[in-house]
Amino acid sequence: MPLVILAGKEYGSGSSRDWARKGPCLLGVRAVIAESYERIHPLEPGRHGYSALQFLFGETAQSLKLTGEEVVEILA
Repeated sequence: MPLVILAGKEYGSGSSRDWARKGPCLLGVRAVIAESYERIHPLEPGRHGYSALQFLFGETAQSLKLTGEEVVEILA
């Protein structure tokens, strides 16, 4: 089953940033929706098979009351 990650600020930063890019693909993730990304991260995800999307400024998963149980449809 395809998955979507709801993430916080600076997704993909830190010492394990390679796994933040490669790990989701190995787990069947099709998209990551984050508050913000580590500065070089958005350039890479397409190569790993998932889309890097971002919440609108000021929005978060919490402010939108997302629980992780939602069905997400992403239109190209």
